[in-house]
Amino acid sequence: MGGGLIDRLQFLPFLLPAFIIGAVLHELAHAVVANALGDRTPREEGRLTLNPRAHLDPVGSIMFIVTYLFFSFPFGWARPVSTLPGSFRNPRRDMALVAIAGPLANVLIAVIVAAITARWGGSFGTTTMRVLILIIQINVVLSVFNMLPIPPLDGSRVIGAFMPRQMYRDWMSLDQYAPIIFLLMFMVFGQQVGLLVNGGAEWVMRGIAQLVT
Repeated sequence: MGGGLIDRLQFLPFLLPAFIIGAVLHELAHAVVANALGDRTPREEGRLTLNPRAHLDPVGSIMFIVTYLFFSFPFGWARPVSTLPGSFRNPRRDMALVAIAGPLANVLIAVIVAAITARWGGSFGTTTMRVLILIIQINVVLSVFNMLPIPPLDGSRVIGAFMPRQMYRDWMSLDQYAPIIFLLMFMVFGQQVGLLVNGGAEWVMRGIAQLVT
């Protein structure tokens, strides 16, 4: 993301709303697709809304601030949307569709903002352009990180759709170890995860750039 700590502090007030929008639309996309596929849990829990209070997680929001200020890429999360796989006609397939909806929402945000910068960027000031570019980067990073095939991230649901039934049950049971998994990811393999996510984000951003130009 570049820049020193003071420089990043300057842009943090702009990026917090960007993160909130990205996180809210990510979770709302999960909720909308789950509801459309027959699971009424998101509706009953009040997740079919744009109200940030229904989606944001305090710890995930704080993590966004910390990782933006002190690490190579900003990452945070919102409160996961609850689903009942038994409500779906095809649980493995439909869980994958629900999972991929969130990252796709972030990519869509990035594409829209990139198209705006490509079309009207010449009339924007330097600060505005940098903020818009960082919004693109944040949403791409959120998308790429969530698509890692590691439980309980969205990518684990997508690859789960291709697993045999018993393997899928065992795979899904790893969700209960999410705190340990995330601890290992950031404390033991943080550098490797950062390189992987940044590499994937650069690849996606190149694709978006080709799409909008």
